[in-house]
Amino acid sequence: MIAGGPYFRIVPKLNIAGCAQVNISAATTILNELKRAHVEGPVIWINLREEPLVYINNEAHIVRERQDPLRPIIIPNITGVGIEAIEEKLKREVLQEAYENGGNVSVHLEGKDGLMEDKWESAGENCVLTLSEAFMTISEAFDGPFELQYYRRPITQNLGPQPEDFDFVFEACMVQPKAIFVFNCQTGRGRTSAMMQIASIVRFYQLCIKDVGADVRVLRSNTNLTFKTIQKLVSLFPDGKLHERRLTVLMEMADKVYSMSEHINSAFEDIANHGSTEVAMMRLQQYAYFLVFSYYCEQRLWNKTILISFTQWLEENEDIKVLIASVRHQLDAQLQSEKVTAAEAMENQPEIYRLVRHRKGNVLSSGRILCSMPVDKNAGTSIYALRQLSPDVPVFTCGRVNARSRVDLVNEIRMAFPKHKKFHWISLRAEPMIILNDVSYTLADYTSSAMDTEGMTTGATMHVSSTKIEEIEDRLRKDVLLEAQDYGGTIVVHHIEESKERKAKRVKVLSVRTSRSNMEDFADECDVVYHRVPIPFSGQMLASDIDPLLKYLEEAHMSPEDIIVINDSEGSTRTSVALNIVTMYRAMQLKPLRALQTPESFASTLRIDLTGMLIPSAQPSGTTLLADENPPDEIEILLASTICQMLMSGGLLHTVSAAIALGGKGRGQNILHKIDYLKKRIGEAGINKKESTIEALHALRCYLLVLLVAIYLDEHSKYTEENTFNHWISGKTEVRFIVDNLESRGEEALKYVSNENLMKADLSRRNGEVLTANFCMKADHFPGCQKKGIRPVVCGAPNFRKVSLINVYGVAIPTLLGVHNVLSLLGASSEPMGVYPGEENDKELFLGYATPHIFDPYAAPEEYKAPLKGFVVWVNLREEPLLYVGDRPCVFRDLSAPYVNVELTGIQTDKIELVEAKLKVDVLNEAKSYNGNFLIHDEGNPGELVGSWEVANNDTIKTVREVYDELADKGFRCKMIRLPVTDEQSPDITDFDKLTERLLPQIVNHQGHEEPLSFVFNCQMGRGRTTTGMVICCLLIGAVIPQYYDELHAMYNPLYKEDATDLGRGEYTVITELKRVLNDGRDSKYKLDLVLEACSRMQNLRTAIEDLAITASSPDATESNRARAHHAGVHYLIRYFNLIVFNVYVREEFNREKRQMNRTFAAWMASHPELASLASTAALK
Repeated sequence: MIAGGPYFRIVPKLNIAGCAQVNISAATTILNELKRAHVEGPVIWINLREEPLVYINNEAHIVRERQDPLRPIIIPNITGVGIEAIEEKLKREVLQEAYENGGNVSVHLEGKDGLMEDKWESAGENCVLTLSEAFMTISEAFDGPFELQYYRRPITQNLGPQPEDFDFVFEACMVQPKAIFVFNCQTGRGRTSAMMQIASIVRFYQLCIKDVGADVRVLRSNTNLTFKTIQKLVSLFPDGKLHERRLTVLMEMADKVYSMSEHINSAFEDIANHGSTEVAMMRLQQYAYFLVFSYYCEQRLWNKTILISFTQWLEENEDIKVLIASVRHQLDAQLQSEKVTAAEAMENQPEIYRLVRHRKGNVLSSGRILCSMPVDKNAGTSIYALRQLSPDVPVFTCGRVNARSRVDLVNEIRMAFPKHKKFHWISLRAEPMIILNDVSYTLADYTSSAMDTEGMTTGATMHVSSTKIEEIEDRLRKDVLLEAQDYGGTIVVHHIEESKERKAKRVKVLSVRTSRSNMEDFADECDVVYHRVPIPFSGQMLASDIDPLLKYLEEAHMSPEDIIVINDSEGSTRTSVALNIVTMYRAMQLKPLRALQTPESFASTLRIDLTGMLIPSAQPSGTTLLADENPPDEIEILLASTICQMLMSGGLLHTVSAAIALGGKGRGQNILHKIDYLKKRIGEAGINKKESTIEALHALRCYLLVLLVAIYLDEHSKYTEENTFNHWISGKTEVRFIVDNLESRGEEALKYVSNENLMKADLSRRNGEVLTANFCMKADHFPGCQKKGIRPVVCGAPNFRKVSLINVYGVAIPTLLGVHNVLSLLGASSEPMGVYPGEENDKELFLGYATPHIFDPYAAPEEYKAPLKGFVVWVNLREEPLLYVGDRPCVFRDLSAPYVNVELTGIQTDKIELVEAKLKVDVLNEAKSYNGNFLIHDEGNPGELVGSWEVANNDTIKTVREVYDELADKGFRCKMIRLPVTDEQSPDITDFDKLTERLLPQIVNHQGHEEPLSFVFNCQMGRGRTTTGMVICCLLIGAVIPQYYDELHAMYNPLYKEDATDLGRGEYTVITELKRVLNDGRDSKYKLDLVLEACSRMQNLRTAIEDLAITASSPDATESNRARAHHAGVHYLIRYFNLIVFNVYVREEFNREKRQMNRTFAAWMASHPELASLASTAALK
């Protein structure tokens, strides 16, 4: 027992210790004891806390919210350097408060019953220490060979140690093999025990040698931690069960005070009592990391087969990485079923259930069964779900098939297609299976419902290569043989009856073969090419799972006459995905994909004869629907259209729909029909809406993967190892954002493109690469788009305004006349300003004149006779595709939601300009069908959409880039910068860098020049994105010219209204925590608020958050309005957060001598990972 050092303990022989947060004297006591024990190596003390902490008079004090002092302040992912910088700041603030209060500071101590007592504590200069200062002082007090090394390694409470932390411990143990490690967190339990466990694993493999006898004894032990995810991990390793048991022993040995296994189990027990799923997910994921790390250490330290870090090794092992990450993405019901519990036996056969519960195989482990599926006897064949893609097309899919029927099927197909060169049999099974007594059995979870035949095996489905799945099956075969030895040569298996009931029976083991062994014999006997392409079921399918199929199709060098059979257990969604991909891949060898727009065109292209050959056993791809299915004739999903528009591949929408339609009808064979069926079920009574939505989104992901494969193949013509499908998607930021965030979109992701046709032109027939069916070009300007009171009024340039004191401007999207007028007003053109009939420009245009210097508080523009000759940097922040039709700007919109922006989040400048160029081509092509005219949509009365035919030729239709390039050619002194930003959201971190890169050199290089330089920003209305761009520019000006803030302080004093609420002043919880984390956070926020006030004529980016927060919590608002307000409010708050952070970055990193930034904002943010994590906690409170 150590006074002041609760829960101190040490692992015998491994030199690993842990404790709760200690006071300074307790730390000294612990070190004295270790010194007295004559330890050979140094003592390495690692503090794991992510909370700011200082010592005052020997005792540790932490920062907490006064209203909730028992709740820890979590700063996720903060680095050791970052937390120590915060503690330096905290120390200064403590000393400042003590100075202001006669040498005392107010502290709170926890009294009885958790009540806090406010007390005064003396806080002299030498009595207040940061953690690093305290341990430096302790270290200096020791003399002789005794060495103390102190490290700060913050571990986030709700995340636990991450792979980088495992590497830190591994390297520390290897560099200092004789060192004593002391870990501490707040309580000395969760994080401390986790790091002690990691160190124990390393030390075990570091200090011990492999002992077969010990391994046998370990294997005989039991574990009380049995989870489905862990079972999958165990099956991945050759000695997975040994590692599981070995880890159990190490966990018991590593920490006698805090049993990690008990806490993992208790977390899952709490879920049943509505406890935190977050805690259960974190602890299960941590356990998975321990297991994998044990295997890694064995391979690296004993077998010498790994030479890279744990983090790098995980990146190279996609199957393991995906499996561990999947824990965090489970639904509540999935998480509750993770633990293999002692539920009641389903078969009412207790002895069978006890056997299943106590299975000890690597793969056939506790709670797992071998299950065979039924074959419909009424079908008159032993082949399940056999279909032929089309008459005369030798492409087939089939489900379960026994050995004899498989041979018969091959012979039957060969007779029908005698001209074939090769016969390819492709198995999609991603679930381990074996052939027991010539019957196929699939590994399944005992708790799976027999009513859901796909669900029976989803528990065992995995993201693995063909080699890995075959290795797992070989281990499964050994498990079966070992279990049979223990039970007199028999084993218990399960079978699904036609009635969907599951029955258990004990069978004599006569033969056990792996799928590979069985299929190799079949391939030799029938002269077929067999290949395993494991693809998980639809709910778990990823882009990386598609690559092996594409690779095989490319390397197989198939001819059009080659026969292809795609084999799966159920003929499930993955079968349809594979069939659709094979259909397109094969067809593109003969014709361009874009030329194939109908099922008939695919069928005629793939047909190798004209006999109408359809093998007797097969049915053509489904021609009938089930009674509960009624899909629309055409299904076009809005999200799919958006992806095609981003990638300028609208013509492939019909290609993919045709390939899917050729594959069959109904939810069993057609992915689009399955989406429609699942979408309709979401609102049905008695259906779990959340789970049904997720299921529909899983189907949607499968469809999007098929669509993206088509775009990938169209772009590359073939699959290549240098640019795999998964790598290609990863490089498409805007597409990856959509695919990775489907679940966060919810039902909105399932929205269809409406077939509603409001105008005379048949927009449903549009098939451009960008201008796809039921999308339109809508005039940007509408009645009332000019905000009253904003001056000077400039014809064609709504909401044009100037920021006081500096040459920074904002404007809505202007007409062509508006562009000319703004440039003339700012001196970038000598042409006179123009007007529209019945309109006029402001009589006091000097309100918008640019001054000779960017910042010129003493200038008097009203004395200028005309605008001074100047240069304009124009920043267009529109993300939506835009064209000028005649004089007017027109934006690309969904006709069913013409007043809502089409979001292309993540699209880059070059891509949006390519999209607009392709959009122009689409418009001109369509105009050829309407005598050179094109239909645009406009607003008459507010909210009323009307049509207008406009002349469309190369002179009247222009992209934004063409407009500004032509102005430059005519001598206008203007440079246009296009930076796409999503409406109502914060710019991305890289967007801040792009603006800084373009604007800062202009600002610093203009110093000393007399010719005006102006910055103009626009989005659609000139509100959110425009104001954000103006603010960023002002912050850069403030960094170069600090006097700017002095003038703002004088102009806006007081800055906040007397009756302003905390939220009105921007004091949200996340902002309060941000100010603690940042250096000079308080001052940086204040200076940003000054700039926001200066730029607030259209919108104040701070007070706008409060308006939305009020609506989001208002009982008078409808549920949909509250949801929209909450969504927008959180994004506004994140924008405010990022602007504060950017201001700190600018002030820290601007090099006044070199007049440039020392590093990018992205690099600076990467060194402060806690900031991104903190932003993710933003809430309107």
